[in-house]
Amino acid sequence: MEGGVDGHEASMVGGQGFGIVDGSQHKQEAFDFILSVVTGETDAKMAEMTTTIPADTANTTWPAAVAEAEPYFKEVTKAYEWNVGMQNNANYKDQIVDALIRLYKGELDTQGFIDTLAALK
Repeated sequence: MEGGVDGHEASMVGGQGFGIVDGSQHKQEAFDFILSVVTGETDAKMAEMTTTIPADTANTTWPAAVAEAEPYFKEVTKAYEWNVGMQNNANYKDQIVDALIRLYKGELDTQGFIDTLAALK
């Protein structure tokens, strides 16, 4: 990005977490289920169906739509925090969330959304 401080080595990559409540009577079964979802054939199928990278590093084939990003992904040495820190920016967070809600509700079209965010500078 013009004027940016980082190059291809920096990225923000999202992910989801799984948890097992302390009071669970089936902790091992829950863990085994989670492991089955994020590894092996199930992980590979989910990556293909959702056009995302596999969670399991043993699944080395990326879906065609994102396969060309793999070499760049492997060069990432700096990770930005989730959502690139938007949730921590008191100056813009509420305004961005408001614009997103208006976009989702159809009150803003794409250009209106872009214009709204551009006006926040």
